[in-house]
Amino acid sequence: MTSTLDRIPADGTGVWFGYDDFEIHSPDGKVFVRLPYAGEPPHGDSYHQILVNGTRVSGLAWAGTFAWSPRSRFFVIEWMEVKYERKIAVVDVHAERLFILPTRTPHRSLVFPSLFYGEHPFGTPIVTFKGDEAWIDFS
Repeated sequence: MTSTLDRIPADGTGVWFGYDDFEIHSPDGKVFVRLPYAGEPPHGDSYHQILVNGTRVSGLAWAGTFAWSPRSRFFVIEWMEVKYERKIAVVDVHAERLFILPTRTPHRSLVFPSLFYGEHPFGTPIVTFKGDEAWIDFS
């Protein structure tokens, strides 16, 4: 059975997902992200495939905080390319690309161009995008 998270906050605040198949709709309702359960390590959270409007995104999402940007263009997840190396990915659903942060850092909210550690009201940014980042395509 798939769990649907229709009540994602539109202010960029994240919500937790894990241990099931998930479908997460953007705040504007135009994009849906499917996170089918793919497995879990012996001691850790589940990990999931990532599909944006049916298009497969490289890597896997770790269970954890999922946050949409208020305008529904970006979301942030914990991500891995190689088991079990956890990183953070910011996904641009319009350009079908993602940016992988060089280190894993706790995140709680996304108001692009900034990713924040704290929940709403937002505190100090972890990273602020400037436009010169090296994004990678979904595939």
